[in-house]
Amino acid sequence: MMNCLIVAGGVKPNNEVIKYFSEKCQLIIGVDKGCNYLFEAKVKPQYIVGDFDSSNLDIIDEIVKQGVIKYKYQCEKNFTDSEEAFELAISKGAKRIEFLGATGDRFDHTLGNLGLLLKALKLGVYAEIVDDRNKMFLINRNTIIKRDDKYKYVSFLAYNNRIEEFSIKDAKYPLDKYVLEIGDSRTVSNEFTGDEIGLELSNGNILVVYSKD
Repeated sequence: MMNCLIVAGGVKPNNEVIKYFSEKCQLIIGVDKGCNYLFEAKVKPQYIVGDFDSSNLDIIDEIVKQGVIKYKYQCEKNFTDSEEAFELAISKGAKRIEFLGATGDRFDHTLGNLGLLLKALKLGVYAEIVDDRNKMFLINRNTIIKRDDKYKYVSFLAYNNRIEEFSIKDAKYPLDKYVLEIGDSRTVSNEFTGDEIGLELSNGNILVVYSKD
């Protein structure tokens, strides 16, 4: 199974986080300013994509000199740089995608990147967004999630439609066949009591967010 790391240009991830995921992935793609983050972490991608309007162009030139393939697009286009990186990863056969630098001050970009999690889910590809305080992914079927000691809390949010029956098993705050509306905060800030939490949903998509203070 091919694992892919996509580093976008949102809030800069910790260098150690970049290195950690790069060692677990066979394909690495830098997106615009995310190329700078990879360079600073001394991680070489296979591809870089974007319009590079927010990049250090000297760094981009240095990366290209290392033999990295560059795909440059016009600033005015019908897709985001992150989406182009996602499509490239899919075309190369990625079955698991880790997004770093995908959250930040541009909330529209953050929401757009959350939309890529949905595109991945529909394609049967596991994808998650990770930053220094959060990890998030989507599910659309009954799932057992594992404790991750890096995070204290785990939240469950209806992503794009109401969940008619949603159950949480073996958590600090269990729930049984609850109607979970979009925007409902009852399922925010739950906690693990053991190594696993069971999730059951009748329909729709749940955004799972691990987080720490």
